Amino acid sequence: MKKVLLVLILTASVSYAAPVSLISESTYLAGQTRTATGNTYSHVIDGQTAYVEFMKGGVTKIQNINGVQTSSVLFTQTDWAAASGGSASLTAFYGFGMSGNNLIWTDTASDAVWTANTTTGAITNIVSKTAIGSFVGGTAATNGAFTVAPNGGLTFMETGTKTMLNVDLSGNLTTVLPAGFTENSIISGLTYDSAGRVYWGDNTADTIYRKATDGSIEAVISSSEVYALTNQTNASFNDIFAGPNGWMYFYEAADNSILQFNISNPEATLSILVETSGRANTFGLYSNGGVDYLTYHAYTGDIMGVVVPEPTTIGLLSLGGLLLRRFKK
Repeated sequence: MKKVLLVLILTASVSYAAPVSLISESTYLAGQTRTATGNTYSHVIDGQTAYVEFMKGGVTKIQNINGVQTSSVLFTQTDWAAASGGSASLTAFYGFGMSGNNLIWTDTASDAVWTANTTTGAITNIVSKTAIGSFVGGTAATNGAFTVAPNGGLTFMETGTKTMLNVDLSGNLTTVLPAGFTENSIISGLTYDSAGRVYWGDNTADTIYRKATDGSIEAVISSSEVYALTNQTNASFNDIFAGPNGWMYFYEAADNSILQFNISNPEATLSILVETSGRANTFGLYSNGGVDYLTYHAYTGDIMGVVVPEPTTIGLLSLGGLLLRRFKK
């Protein structure tokens, strides 16, 4: 009995570093242009700089330094047409990632992976549709979720053959998950943790999985565990990303909420960060054009203001039916 009590005491003493907080009101101003114009298709925020694609055109760079907001064109639609070898519009459906001093993304019109230097705007094709198709042995399609990989390249779902691939900045392709594992799945949301393990949401199995560096695969969060928290069936996972201190965040579409867990003990730490009041989807993260996805952002330790489509200040977060909840140690 004493041994059991000792174990319980040790278990109770386990704690986790606190999850990251939402960004400050001043930082969120960098992304305010989307709400003001209604023309933004996708964007990425890195620190206090936003890179915004307007109406499938070029990319505008919006900087907010000490409360002063300025904007400049990173590259135009003409620049994109010249780099891509045609007049097709830039179609960064899943937004952009940040790799060093470069934006990196999958373009769903060209089915290729691209980078753009955030200082010069120079556009580079990392890997082409032809190269991807040759690698997977089929017709390439890059209209799936992606995340920046530990090697600085991109891990993405190739939806033509339903293979999860990684491409480094030199254009070398490797297979992360073969088509056999995901052939009947709808994959949405990809990220890596600090240990180099890749996570993804399977919206067919309603489960979040992760693959360790040794190749082993395990279920991390199941639909039943989400149901116990939200009372919503058929959990739908989107836009998963790893924050600091071992915390993972994801958008759960059935409940229209952002959930969080610590990678050291996912089940015990699963909790709600931002929810729609009353468990109803009358107002929330999807209310402003359906593009308020976490994957549309790059991170420097904060969740950013994506969780507040309107109004655009953290100070008004409690209005409009949204509630902020934090995991308590």
